[in-house]
Amino acid sequence: MRIEVKAKLLMVVGTASGSGKSTLTMALCNILKKSGFIVSPFKAINISLNSVVTKDGSEISRAQWLQAMACGNEPNSKINPYLIKYEGKGRAQLIENGKSKGSMTYGELSSYLEINARDNIKSAIKDLSENNDIIIIEGSGSPAEINRSGEDYANTFILREYSPTTILITDIEQGGAFASLYGTYLLMENRKILKWFVINRMRGDPEVLNTGIEKLAKLTKVQTLGVIPRIEDIKLPGEDGKDYLNSKIFGTDVCIIKYPMMENLSEVDPLGTFGIGYNYVDKNNKALLRLARVIILPGSKDVFSDLRYLQDNGIDNILRERASAGIKILGICGGYQMLSRKIEDISRNDEQKIVSGLGLLDAEFSYSREKTLKRTNFKMHELQKDNTKSQGYEIHFGNVVKNSEKPLFLTEKGSEGSLSESGNVLGTNIHGCLENKSFIEYLLEIHIDKPYGDKLNEEIERISEIIRKAIDINSVIYHLSQ
Repeated sequence: MRIEVKAKLLMVVGTASGSGKSTLTMALCNILKKSGFIVSPFKAINISLNSVVTKDGSEISRAQWLQAMACGNEPNSKINPYLIKYEGKGRAQLIENGKSKGSMTYGELSSYLEINARDNIKSAIKDLSENNDIIIIEGSGSPAEINRSGEDYANTFILREYSPTTILITDIEQGGAFASLYGTYLLMENRKILKWFVINRMRGDPEVLNTGIEKLAKLTKVQTLGVIPRIEDIKLPGEDGKDYLNSKIFGTDVCIIKYPMMENLSEVDPLGTFGIGYNYVDKNNKALLRLARVIILPGSKDVFSDLRYLQDNGIDNILRERASAGIKILGICGGYQMLSRKIEDISRNDEQKIVSGLGLLDAEFSYSREKTLKRTNFKMHELQKDNTKSQGYEIHFGNVVKNSEKPLFLTEKGSEGSLSESGNVLGTNIHGCLENKSFIEYLLEIHIDKPYGDKLNEEIERISEIIRKAIDINSVIYHLSQ
């Protein structure tokens, strides 16, 4: 039986992961908001290491945060009731309604979702429906995973329960676009609700696809809403690891240490948005560290194992050499811990519960069972010419228990972070610090013309306009208005 809700439901599903669901959802949020609708994004389950903290202290996927931004909304946990962060070794951390439920084996995770996911997802959709005209639902992966349809809460469950008007998008760059659309159509359980196809990342003249589009329509009775061109140089936060395989703007001035358990990959997004070149560095290209003016150690899902990775591959010694040479080294969250003298985690199951860090900052950390989740307003502790105040967020179990260094930032709660006596080794728990205009200018000794938020909004508008011109948005608006 179809569940009725007050809001109209528009769902975007894809023929595969990476087909463009997140970007199309974001654009539709922006376009429909401008058309006078009150709009909210929604994704039942997101599997991603890129998360942010909302105003009420909830942890959600950065992709849904970006979509809420495109709607002009304050993001909340309802738009992403489940976030799964894989930890490796057959385990994952589950975030439910913005709060961590802890680390689980895949079997435990599956059992937990089987008991709780359906009711929780329905509750979130019901609550969002009370205050919005339209909910734009992003699916996960493909809606045609017939081997797991019973546990496909992000696609099949919603399609069964709500019968939302549905758009299916495919990535033509991967090849087999028409076969992917037709095959997914045939395998979808509730294909009668599939209203439109969208072909994404088209290079060249889209009219060469017309014959195929017409044949597909005859086979399926589904029209193609539009063909989106390949959009070059997208400067938006990515959703998962595939979006961070390579630098968005290559350069050697800034090097990002990419250890195996790196998380919050979108930490470096402001660099690309500001037009700053950077490069990822691992054990295979560590020589690039000797060319860098700034080295960044980002967050980590397992600080102990990533610290061993640095030590086993000689990267730790290179970092010490570069610090002695006066090169700026910034550690964020887990990276901050690695720069410290000592890290303690008595909850670990292995025998090593205390490890020595790189010793580049005179600070010590200890892990708590409770996860810190909060937004943080901050500015540079030492006043600069333009000391911009901005908002970041904290997501961590490791807490500073000793800090003999000067503070790096000033927050509403007091001093935060560490700045070495030499001024070139920096550590902070604040994610989003690279979004701060004054801090970027201090770090790289450059001038930034606009704040990050302004540039991000400009990019949302640019991409949304390209997509608006590529699809028949009037048909969408007409259908949703009925």
